[in-house]
Amino acid sequence: MRLDSIRRLFRPLFGSGQSETTARFLHAILLSIIAVVSLLIVLRLRAGGTWFSPTSFVLTGLLVLQFFLLFMLRRGHVRQAALALVFSSWAAMSYQAWSADGVRDVAIFVYMLIILTAALLTNWQVSILLSLMSIVYIWVLAMAESSGLRTAHSDPPLHIARDLTAIFSLLTLLAFLLVNTLRQSLDKMREEFTGRLRAEQASREGEERFRKIFETSPVAISISALEDGSLLDANDAYWELMAQVPGTAAGSLRPGLSIWDRESARKTLAHKRSLSDPAFEFVDGKGEKRITAAFHELIDVGEQPVILSLFYDLTEQKKAQVALQESEEKYRNFVESSIQGIWFLGFDEPIPTGLPPEEQVRLIHQTGYIQDCNEALARMYGYASRSHIIGTRLIDLYGGTTSEFNFQSTLQLIKGGYRGTDRETQEVTLDGRIVYFLNTAIGVVEDGKLTGMWGTQLDITPLKQAEAALQRSEMRTRALLD
Repeated sequence: MRLDSIRRLFRPLFGSGQSETTARFLHAILLSIIAVVSLLIVLRLRAGGTWFSPTSFVLTGLLVLQFFLLFMLRRGHVRQAALALVFSSWAAMSYQAWSADGVRDVAIFVYMLIILTAALLTNWQVSILLSLMSIVYIWVLAMAESSGLRTAHSDPPLHIARDLTAIFSLLTLLAFLLVNTLRQSLDKMREEFTGRLRAEQASREGEERFRKIFETSPVAISISALEDGSLLDANDAYWELMAQVPGTAAGSLRPGLSIWDRESARKTLAHKRSLSDPAFEFVDGKGEKRITAAFHELIDVGEQPVILSLFYDLTEQKKAQVALQESEEKYRNFVESSIQGIWFLGFDEPIPTGLPPEEQVRLIHQTGYIQDCNEALARMYGYASRSHIIGTRLIDLYGGTTSEFNFQSTLQLIKGGYRGTDRETQEVTLDGRIVYFLNTAIGVVEDGKLTGMWGTQLDITPLKQAEAALQRSEMRTRALLD
């Protein structure tokens, strides 16, 4: 048998980490010894023994020692108390055997009890040492008696029966304590095993749920090794994103989705255990450029750290954003290059369309302001740029008051369902000149309220001035003819 097997056989029953169980076991043994030794002392005294006999001296010493060991145990010196118990008990029994019946003394049987106790409370080395010491001492007693160094004698049968009763009582108690402790240990092991089974079951269920989510998720998910970034697993969405056949890249580096070509990214992930890239670009298997929001998380699978990566495909969204930006830019260029004044009229508060038309005209003129416009509109009023005219009140553009001419023009717009073309208005420029505009407008109605108004206008002031000059010329001609 190997030495390790012997060590496992004689190692402490409760292990080095079970000091609390060992302390309870030792406490029960000490109390039992106190009870049995006290009973033996009483029985010996009643049978005619004296306090000064070697046996009484040994028993009294053992009794006092047990109280001292209880004190040590309460102070937390479990191992020291256990060692003191087995060695002092062995020494006491050895003295008793030498001073009494030698190899025939009942104390020799106590050796086995002491060795068993040492195996339970200390370790295999102490048990082996006590066994060797007991064997050697038994031979010493036998040789001493054979050579005449000590005289052989034997106790009366009743005394022997009394001492054996005490020994078997201690042995029975020790067996009871051992079985009870083993039962408690088995119950605890059963609870731990049941808990471990439940934990493993929960872990398997969690893994199954993760696998279902992993396989059915529309988000591209991959698992790769931390050391070299090699691909370990991926779902169908990943292969679809990569435009690759599933499994063709397993176990190899994927240049498209790998972050390991960047040393800083790898160090950041290893340190913070998470990494994200809101606009990660790569080229798929078809040679098309893809844009994703990438999230990498460092997790532990067994003893191997791996990276769980999620890729949200933003390619179509980015294309739509670019198309929208291009469309807006084209629209803005069109608006800015137009010779017509283009404007959006906002209001301090939405105007209910259920109000009388005349009240709506008053609110439009009083609460309306230029919320947005192009540069052409600003120049029509003499402003240097659109930023200077934005926020200007409509009533101020009308010269501070609402003329009957402008009132009827706006009233015509309202009665036309907030749509009007070729409406003429008379307004005032920044330097006080009177100008005329030909307007086209459409109202923005939401939930029964007028929230704004889009419109365009042309400066027809020269036309109006020409018409006025023509009228004046016609009047002078008519006056001359008359």
